[in-house]
Amino acid sequence: MVKPLRVGLLLSRTPIITPKPAPFLQAYYKYMSELEKRLMWTFPSFFFFKKGTLTQRKFNELQKGPIARNKNIIFAQGEPDVHFNRDRRFKQEIILEPDEQEKVREQPTVTEADTKNDIKSLERKIEQTLYLLVNLKSENKWKLPSFEVPDNARSLHYAADNGLRSLGGDSMNTWTVSYTPAAVLKSKDNVPEFLIKKHILQGVFQPDANVEFAWLCKNEIKEKVDEDYFKQIEVLL
Repeated sequence: MVKPLRVGLLLSRTPIITPKPAPFLQAYYKYMSELEKRLMWTFPSFFFFKKGTLTQRKFNELQKGPIARNKNIIFAQGEPDVHFNRDRRFKQEIILEPDEQEKVREQPTVTEADTKNDIKSLERKIEQTLYLLVNLKSENKWKLPSFEVPDNARSLHYAADNGLRSLGGDSMNTWTVSYTPAAVLKSKDNVPEFLIKKHILQGVFQPDANVEFAWLCKNEIKEKVDEDYFKQIEVLL
Protein backbone atom coordinates (compact mmCIF):
# COMPACT_ATOMS: atom_id res chain seq x y z
CA MET A 1 0.00 0.00 0.00
CA VAL A 2 1.39 3.39 -1.01
CA LYS A 3 1.46 5.84 1.85
CA PRO A 4 0.08 9.32 1.03
CA LEU A 5 2.32 12.33 0.99
CA ARG A 6 2.03 14.94 3.72
CA VAL A 7 2.31 18.70 3.52
CA GLY A 8 3.31 20.82 6.50
CA LEU A 9 2.79 24.52 7.02
CA LEU A 10 5.37 26.95 8.33
CA LEU A 11 2.96 29.82 9.02
CA SER A 12 4.64 32.87 10.54
CA ARG A 13 3.75 36.32 11.75
CA THR A 14 6.63 38.64 10.95
CA PRO A 15 7.79 41.24 13.53
CA ILE A 16 5.45 44.22 13.86
CA ILE A 17 8.19 46.64 14.94
CA THR A 18 11.92 46.78 14.30
CA PRO A 19 13.75 44.86 17.04
CA LYS A 20 16.09 46.79 19.30
CA PRO A 21 19.70 46.29 18.25
CA ALA A 22 22.15 44.51 20.51
CA PRO A 23 24.18 46.69 22.94
CA PHE A 24 27.25 46.46 20.70
CA LEU A 25 25.26 47.66 17.67
CA GLN A 26 23.71 50.48 19.71
CA ALA A 27 27.19 51.64 20.71
CA TYR A 28 28.35 51.39 17.10
CA TYR A 29 25.40 53.39 15.72
CA LYS A 30 25.86 56.04 18.40
CA TYR A 31 29.55 56.32 17.58
CA MET A 32 28.88 56.66 13.84
CA SER A 33 26.18 59.25 14.47
CA GLU A 34 28.45 61.32 16.69
CA LEU A 35 31.28 61.00 14.18
CA GLU A 36 29.01 62.18 11.36
CA LYS A 37 27.96 65.20 13.42
CA ARG A 38 31.57 65.92 14.27
CA LEU A 39 32.72 65.86 10.65
CA MET A 40 29.70 67.43 9.02
CA TRP A 41 29.74 70.88 7.49
CA THR A 42 28.69 73.77 9.72
CA PHE A 43 24.93 74.26 9.86
CA PRO A 44 24.07 76.68 6.99
CA SER A 45 21.95 79.15 8.96
CA PHE A 46 22.23 81.64 6.09
CA PHE A 47 20.14 79.25 3.96
CA PHE A 48 17.29 79.05 6.45
CA PHE A 49 17.42 82.55 7.97
CA LYS A 50 17.79 85.64 5.81
CA LYS A 51 20.48 88.01 7.01
CA GLY A 52 19.20 90.91 9.08
CA THR A 53 15.78 89.41 9.76
CA LEU A 54 14.13 88.95 13.12
CA THR A 55 14.16 85.15 12.74
CA GLN A 56 17.94 85.16 12.20
CA ARG A 57 18.46 87.32 15.28
CA LYS A 58 16.18 85.10 17.35
CA PHE A 59 18.03 81.98 16.15
CA ASN A 60 21.45 83.47 16.94
CA GLU A 61 20.34 84.48 20.44
CA LEU A 62 19.40 80.89 21.22
CA GLN A 63 22.73 79.42 20.16
CA LYS A 64 25.57 78.95 22.63
CA GLY A 65 28.54 80.57 20.95
CA PRO A 66 31.97 78.93 21.19
CA ILE A 67 34.82 80.23 23.31
CA ALA A 68 37.03 82.32 21.08
CA ARG A 69 40.77 81.85 20.87
CA ASN A 70 42.67 84.06 23.33
CA LYS A 71 46.44 84.18 23.64
CA ASN A 72 46.15 85.02 27.34
CA ILE A 73 44.23 81.83 28.10
CA ILE A 74 45.70 78.33 28.27
CA PHE A 75 43.33 75.73 26.79
CA ALA A 76 43.99 72.29 28.26
CA GLN A 77 42.19 70.52 25.39
CA GLY A 78 43.84 72.56 22.65
CA GLU A 79 43.13 75.94 21.20
CA PRO A 80 39.62 76.53 19.79
CA ASP A 81 39.20 76.15 16.05
CA VAL A 82 36.37 78.63 15.53
CA HIS A 83 34.90 78.96 12.06
CA PHE A 84 31.48 80.46 11.26
CA ASN A 85 30.71 80.71 14.97
CA ARG A 86 31.47 77.02 15.56
CA ASP A 87 34.33 75.27 17.33
CA ARG A 88 35.17 72.62 14.76
CA ARG A 89 36.82 70.39 17.35
CA PHE A 90 33.38 69.38 18.54
CA LYS A 91 30.02 68.55 17.01
CA GLN A 92 27.64 71.42 16.52
CA GLU A 93 24.55 71.58 18.69
CA ILE A 94 21.57 73.47 17.26
CA ILE A 95 19.06 74.92 19.74
CA LEU A 96 15.48 75.60 18.68
CA GLU A 97 12.52 77.15 20.39
CA PRO A 98 10.94 74.73 22.93
CA ASP A 99 7.59 74.90 21.11
CA GLU A 100 9.34 74.02 17.84
CA GLN A 101 10.92 70.85 19.20
CA GLU A 102 8.98 67.67 18.64
CA LYS A 103 9.39 65.29 21.53
CA VAL A 104 9.75 61.68 20.43
CA ARG A 105 8.26 59.36 23.02
CA GLU A 106 9.31 55.76 22.96
CA GLN A 107 6.31 53.48 23.10
CA PRO A 108 6.38 50.32 25.24
CA THR A 109 7.12 47.09 23.39
CA VAL A 110 5.44 44.89 26.01
CA THR A 111 1.80 44.41 25.02
CA GLU A 112 -1.22 43.31 27.02
CA ALA A 113 -0.88 39.84 25.46
CA ASP A 114 2.68 39.65 26.82
CA THR A 115 1.52 40.65 30.29
CA LYS A 116 -1.23 38.02 30.29
CA ASN A 117 1.02 35.44 28.56
CA ASP A 118 -1.67 34.91 25.94
CA ILE A 119 0.10 32.51 23.58
CA LYS A 120 -2.94 32.48 21.27
CA SER A 121 -2.62 36.18 20.47
CA LEU A 122 -0.81 37.62 17.47
CA GLU A 123 -0.17 40.79 19.49
CA ARG A 124 2.55 39.22 21.63
CA LYS A 125 6.33 39.53 21.21
CA ILE A 126 5.96 42.17 18.52
CA GLU A 127 9.73 42.40 18.03
CA GLN A 128 10.07 38.72 17.08
CA THR A 129 8.75 36.31 14.48
CA LEU A 130 6.00 34.00 15.70
CA TYR A 131 5.08 30.61 14.24
CA LEU A 132 1.84 28.67 14.46
CA LEU A 133 2.05 25.39 16.38
CA VAL A 134 -0.84 23.01 16.94
CA ASN A 135 -1.52 20.14 19.29
CA LEU A 136 -4.23 17.73 18.17
CA LYS A 137 -5.91 15.94 21.07
CA SER A 138 -5.78 12.72 19.07
CA GLU A 139 -1.97 12.93 18.86
CA ASN A 140 -1.06 14.94 21.98
CA LYS A 141 2.08 16.32 20.35
CA TRP A 142 3.04 19.91 19.54
CA LYS A 143 4.16 20.43 15.95
CA LEU A 144 3.65 22.57 12.85
CA PRO A 145 0.29 22.10 11.11
CA SER A 146 0.45 19.00 8.91
CA PHE A 147 -2.03 17.47 6.47
CA GLU A 148 -2.34 14.52 4.13
CA VAL A 149 -2.19 15.42 0.44
CA PRO A 150 -5.35 14.11 -1.27
CA ASP A 151 -5.08 12.37 -4.63
CA ASN A 152 -7.01 15.14 -6.39
CA ALA A 153 -4.85 17.97 -4.97
CA ARG A 154 -3.75 20.50 -7.60
CA SER A 155 -0.44 21.15 -5.84
CA LEU A 156 1.24 21.06 -2.45
CA HIS A 157 0.54 24.70 -1.60
CA TYR A 158 -3.16 24.24 -2.48
CA ALA A 159 -3.27 21.22 -0.19
CA ALA A 160 -1.63 23.32 2.54
CA ASP A 161 -4.17 26.14 2.02
CA ASN A 162 -7.13 23.78 2.16
CA GLY A 163 -5.72 22.04 5.21
CA LEU A 164 -5.22 25.32 7.03
CA ARG A 165 -8.79 26.45 6.30
CA SER A 166 -10.24 23.14 7.41
CA LEU A 167 -8.21 23.28 10.62
CA GLY A 168 -8.47 26.95 11.58
CA GLY A 169 -11.38 28.45 9.63
CA ASP A 170 -11.59 31.07 6.88
CA SER A 171 -10.86 34.13 9.03
CA MET A 172 -7.26 34.42 7.84
CA ASN A 173 -5.53 36.23 5.03
CA THR A 174 -2.23 34.51 4.25
CA TRP A 175 0.51 34.90 1.67
CA THR A 176 2.55 32.04 0.23
CA VAL A 177 6.26 32.89 0.23
CA SER A 178 7.12 30.25 -2.36
CA TYR A 179 5.36 27.42 -4.14
CA THR A 180 8.54 25.39 -3.76
CA PRO A 181 8.72 23.53 -0.41
CA ALA A 182 11.12 25.09 2.09
CA ALA A 183 12.16 21.70 3.45
CA VAL A 184 11.25 18.03 3.67
CA LEU A 185 10.79 16.54 7.12
CA LYS A 186 11.44 12.90 7.91
CA SER A 187 9.03 10.92 10.03
CA LYS A 188 9.28 7.59 11.80
CA ASP A 189 6.96 5.94 9.24
CA ASN A 190 9.16 7.22 6.35
CA VAL A 191 6.39 9.42 4.93
CA PRO A 192 7.95 12.66 3.57
CA GLU A 193 6.40 15.88 4.78
CA PHE A 194 6.91 18.90 2.49
CA LEU A 195 6.91 22.22 4.31
CA ILE A 196 5.25 25.21 2.63
CA LYS A 197 6.23 28.62 3.98
CA LYS A 198 3.49 31.25 4.44
CA HIS A 199 2.91 34.53 6.29
CA ILE A 200 -0.31 35.53 8.01
CA LEU A 201 -1.27 39.09 7.03
CA GLN A 202 -4.46 39.51 9.03
CA GLY A 203 -7.22 37.57 10.72
CA VAL A 204 -7.26 34.93 13.43
CA PHE A 205 -6.77 31.19 13.66
CA GLN A 206 -10.01 29.66 14.99
CA PRO A 207 -9.88 25.85 15.33
CA ASP A 208 -12.44 23.64 16.99
CA ALA A 209 -12.21 22.31 20.55
CA ASN A 210 -10.10 19.32 19.47
CA VAL A 211 -7.17 21.51 18.46
CA GLU A 212 -4.92 23.43 20.82
CA PHE A 213 -2.75 26.10 19.20
CA ALA A 214 -0.15 28.72 20.04
CA TRP A 215 1.85 31.49 18.36
CA LEU A 216 5.41 30.96 19.56
CA CYS A 217 8.89 32.31 18.90
CA LYS A 218 11.87 30.09 18.23
CA ASN A 219 12.95 29.67 21.86
CA GLU A 220 9.44 28.80 22.95
CA ILE A 221 9.08 26.23 20.17
CA LYS A 222 12.22 24.49 21.40
CA GLU A 223 10.56 23.98 24.78
CA LYS A 224 7.32 22.65 23.28
CA VAL A 225 8.34 20.15 20.60
CA ASP A 226 10.39 16.94 20.65
CA GLU A 227 14.15 17.35 20.43
CA ASP A 228 14.48 15.40 17.17
CA TYR A 229 11.65 17.37 15.60
CA PHE A 230 13.20 20.70 16.61
CA LYS A 231 16.54 19.71 15.06
CA GLN A 232 14.78 19.34 11.71
CA ILE A 233 12.95 22.68 11.78
CA GLU A 234 15.47 24.80 13.70
CA VAL A 235 17.25 25.98 10.56
CA LEU A 236 13.91 27.25 9.16
CA LEU A 237 13.02 29.41 12.16
